[in-house]
Parts: sequence; C-alpha cells; structure tokens
Amino acid sequence: MSRLVFHWYNGLAMKGYRKPLDFEDLWELNDEDKSESLVPKYRKHYEEQELAKKTQAQSRRSRFEQVFCNSLFMVLILFVLVKSK
Repeated sequence: MSRLVFHWYNGLAMKGYRKPLDFEDLWELNDEDKSESLVPKYRKHYEEQELAKKTQAQSRRSRFEQVFCNSLFMVLILFVLVKSK
C-alpha cells in the first residue's frame, strides 16, 4: 500500500514541480467518495452517536435518581420509626 501511495504521490509531485497543478491534472472522484455523499452519512452517524450519549446520560441520571430516592425514602421511614418509639 505504501508503495502504491508513494508511486501516486511521486508522479503528482513531479508534475507539480514541473508546472503548477491544475484541476485537469487530478482525476475525478467516484460519486461515493465525494463530499456530497459522505457528509450526509457522516452527519447521520454523528447524530446517532450524540443521541446515544444523551440517552446514556439520562439513563445514568435516572438510575441515580432512583437509587437516591429509594435511599432517602428508607432513611425517612427509619427516622419515623425511631421517632415514634
């Protein structure tokens, strides 16, 4: 792979050394490699990851709230039982 990249870059670098490069010196990208097709895919995956982070954070907070409320409720019951004696 590195030889392939070196060969490609070396030819391009030599052409750029001889004369300034133009758009005609570069080849057309495949449709699936263009930003018009890559950006929507990237944005979709990014938004899914952000949603997963928010859901995980809410789940963690909900679990904390549940444990905290249960513990507080148990402490209040114990307090009431101790005070009533």
